[in-house]
Amino acid sequence: MRLVPQTLRENESLSSFIDHQAQLWGLSRSALTLQVSPIPALAVLKDLDACRSSKFLNDYATACGTDATELRARRVDYPPALIGQRARHAYCPLCFEEDLNRNGVPYFRVDWARMLLTHCAVHKCPLFRWHECTRDGLRKLPHAWFMGERAKPGELLWYNSDLKKAAAYAEGSRPRTAESTALWKTLVEFESTLYRTGVGSPWYRSRRNLDSLEDRIMRLAVKLVRPVDGYPERSLIKTIQPSYEDHDMLSFTLRRHRDRSMDPSWRELRGALTSLPCRRAVLLVVAQQLAQQPHS
Repeated sequence: MRLVPQTLRENESLSSFIDHQAQLWGLSRSALTLQVSPIPALAVLKDLDACRSSKFLNDYATACGTDATELRARRVDYPPALIGQRARHAYCPLCFEEDLNRNGVPYFRVDWARMLLTHCAVHKCPLFRWHECTRDGLRKLPHAWFMGERAKPGELLWYNSDLKKAAAYAEGSRPRTAESTALWKTLVEFESTLYRTGVGSPWYRSRRNLDSLEDRIMRLAVKLVRPVDGYPERSLIKTIQPSYEDHDMLSFTLRRHRDRSMDPSWRELRGALTSLPCRRAVLLVVAQQLAQQPHS
């Protein structure tokens, strides 16, 4: 199978790279990988972004004219730093608009899949959930974007809404209240510090021996969402989370967080804490509690 020629873009994830090809051929993610390199495909599909099969990457590079060395360099080497593969649907509308304005097809960045990052490091606006996803994790983009055109006005109403809200955060007109502004500032500063220092990075080479802080964050997050006496509604995060003006942006609700593990681990949270508003609430409280603890 001869694929369409491709070039990796800045911070693009391997799954985004492969999803683009799948959509050009009208295939699912799994169908494309099976056609390109059938023997390693089943193992590869467990986590495309952390692909350990050099054979698959070599086969894929040969099929689309890409440098296999580039593909190997882009795979993450610390998957626990990322949300579970099927939940990597976070995106920044402002980044997508910049991609479109450059006459390119928008793509998903590796950074957007980080567990400890819920805002865009470039625009300082919230990340949003991309709604068009398939069961195997492929994020479907409008066909018009692949043709170098804009989507029809009524096709992506939720995207237009996300774009408007992201722009409001980027320009500083949101949040509106002083209380929520202070909470948002605390969250962004916390996430930005972790990002700069390598805490929660999917790259071992960037972690800088900060595992102890990362472990503390993980333990606090697990403690916050753990049900009390078997009741999720009594979890610490439900009782101490701050009130934010826009619950669609930041709030922990059982409607969004449906996991019912009585004693969750960080591994389980990677597959359960998929809601961006819920994750923001957890990270905000973690930031507040760490700020109150003496530095070790």
